[in-house]
Amino acid sequence: MISRTSFENRRNGLLTSCDSPPLESVRIRTSVSLRAGLDHHFASRFFLVLACVLGVTSACSNPGSPPVQTYQGMCDGSAAVAISPDFFAVANDEDSVIRVYRRDLGGLPAEKFDLSRLLDLQKDSPETDIEGAAPLGDRVYWITSHARNSEGKERPSRRRFFATRFDVETGRVAIHLVGKPYKDLIKDLAAAPELKRFNFTAAAKLAPKDRGGLNIEGLAASPDNRLLITFRNPVPQGRALLLPLLNPDGLVSGERARFGEPILLDLGGLGIRDIAAVNGRYLIASGAYAGGKGEARLFLWDGKSTQPELVRSVDLRRFNPEAIVVYPTAASTATPQIQILSDDGSGRIRGTDCRDLKDDSAKRFRALWINLDAP
Repeated sequence: MISRTSFENRRNGLLTSCDSPPLESVRIRTSVSLRAGLDHHFASRFFLVLACVLGVTSACSNPGSPPVQTYQGMCDGSAAVAISPDFFAVANDEDSVIRVYRRDLGGLPAEKFDLSRLLDLQKDSPETDIEGAAPLGDRVYWITSHARNSEGKERPSRRRFFATRFDVETGRVAIHLVGKPYKDLIKDLAAAPELKRFNFTAAAKLAPKDRGGLNIEGLAASPDNRLLITFRNPVPQGRALLLPLLNPDGLVSGERARFGEPILLDLGGLGIRDIAAVNGRYLIASGAYAGGKGEARLFLWDGKSTQPELVRSVDLRRFNPEAIVVYPTAASTATPQIQILSDDGSGRIRGTDCRDLKDDSAKRFRALWINLDAP
C-alpha cells in the first residue's frame, strides 16, 4: 500500500497538486570522497508508475495543471545545481548536507553527503546556511549567506565559500571537496576600496533582514569563467547588488578575494534570492530583503542592461522560490529545462511546520518546471 501525506501551507493554501508516495530512505555518509549506489531507483520507478496509476504524484499531473514535482527528505531547498541531465544536488539551509535527487522521480534523495566535518564548523552553532551554488568548469562552487542569525548574533559557521566536484557514473554518484573552504570573504568585502560605498563592515553587524544588513543568497557563473555573488541584502538605493568574483579558484587555494566592478539592477526594490546562467542570459529569482508574502518575481537579464525583463508567464503566488536549477542541453540553442525550487519550511504537514518535523522522510519541498519560451 502507498501511504499518502497531505501537505498544506498555513498562509497560501494547498501547496501540491496531488500527494506523493514516500520512497525508501538512504544513509548519510561522510568522507572526502563519497560513493554510493543508486540501485534503489529501479524500485523507485515501479513506485512512480504505480503512483501514476493511483494519481498520487505531481509528476503525473494533468497537462493543464502546474508542472510541480515533490521531493522528500528536507523542506528548505536553498541552493541547487544540475550535476547531470538526470540529477540535481541541493543544499538545505538548516544543515550542511548536500542531497542528490533524480529529477524525474521525486521522493527521497538518492544520496546524502554530510559536509559538516569538511567545512570545519563551530560545534555550538554548526549551521552553515548554504544559499548559492554555481557550476563552473568541472566544479560546483557553493556560498553561504555570510549573515548573522535572525536575532543579529554572529555565526562564524555561515562564512564559507567552497568548491566540490561531482562524479556521476552509471548507477553511482561521488562528491569530492576541492581545495579548502574559504572563511574570510567578509573581511575582503570590507577591505576592498571599490566597495567602500556599501559599508560592508556595518552591514555585517546587522541581522540579515534588517535594513542595510548583509545576506548573500545567489551565485552564478559568468561567460569569462568568473562568478557573480548576488545579495538579497543590502539593496542600495533600492537596487539589487551583484558583485563579480574574479578568482573563485584562487579562493579555495587560499588567495584573498578579488572583485570586479559592482553591478546594480532595478528589480523594483527587491533583492536577489537566486541567479542562474541560461543560454547567455541570467534568470533571477527576487524577493524583499525582509521577506514577506507575494513579493517573489522572476527576471531575465542579458548581463549588460540595468533593468532586467520581468518574466510574466510564471505564476509564483503559491511558491516561495529559493533556488534555480538549469539542466544541460545538447545544444546551446535548445530550450533549457528549468526548475524553480520552493523553500517550504513553513508549509504545514500534519499540523506542524515542515522544518520542525522529527521524521526527515516526512519532510518535503516542491519544484516548479518552467518554460521561458511560453507566452
